[in-house]
Formats: sequence, C-alpha cells, structure tokens
Amino acid sequence: KKQNDNNASISGMLDKLNVSKSGYYDYVNRKPSKQKVRKQELSKKIKAIHEESHEIYGAPKITVKLNQSGI
Repeated sequence: KKQNDNNASISGMLDKLNVSKSGYYDYVNRKPSKQKVRKQELSKKIKAIHEESHEIYGAPKITVKLNQSGI
C-alpha cells in the first residue's frame, strides 16, 4: 500500500476517472440550475416548519403547512 494514497491530486483523480480538466472546472464553476435553487429553498422551508413544530410534524403536516403558504 502506498503511503501517499490520501494525497491524490485533482489532476490524477481526473485522469483515473477519465474526466477532462476543462469539463471538471466548468462543472465546479457552473451556476446552480433554477431547479436546484428551488429545491434548496424548499428544503430550507421544510426544515424551518419541522423545527418550529419542535420536530413533531412529519411529511403530511409539513405538506399542509406548505400548501397553506401557497407552495
């Protein structure tokens, strides 16, 4: 076993995964899609409702709360 296994370079990993450097950096620097942003916002709202209920509400009650707020 090599001692430097935990110190792999990005370039080395990209080569092993057969991914181009330009493709990787395009992915890393890409803005999140509208769908991803929407899902992140919804996730925050779900967590907030769950916390406000003292972590009692489950999916059905959280869905009702989201529907009441127009989501």
